[in-house]
Amino acid sequence: MKTRRYSLVGNLYTFNWSDVHVAPGVFDWTIIDQYLTRVAASGKRAAIGISTYNARCCGGINATPAWVWQNDPRRGHYRFLYHLADRRLP
Repeated sequence: MKTRRYSLVGNLYTFNWSDVHVAPGVFDWTIIDQYLTRVAASGKRAAIGISTYNARCCGGINATPAWVWQNDPRRGHYRFLYHLADRRLP
C-alpha cells in the first residue's frame, strides 16, 4: 500500500494482556515500547489497545495470562485495571 496515496497518519495495534502482565504484579512493557519506538521513527501516530479476553474467533485469541487461570481460584475474574491504577505509562 502506498502511504502517500492513502494519507495514513498512524496505526492501531492491539496487544494481549498476557504480553505485558507476565506474572502477578509484574509488568513488562518492552513489546509496547518497541512498537511505539518503531511508529515514532516513521513519523506516524500510534494508538494501542490491550485485549483482556480469550475467544474462539480469528483463529483463537488467548489474551488472558496463563497464570490467571492457574493461580486465581475465581478462574479468571481478575481485576487487571486494579493493578494498573497506581502505575503511570512511560
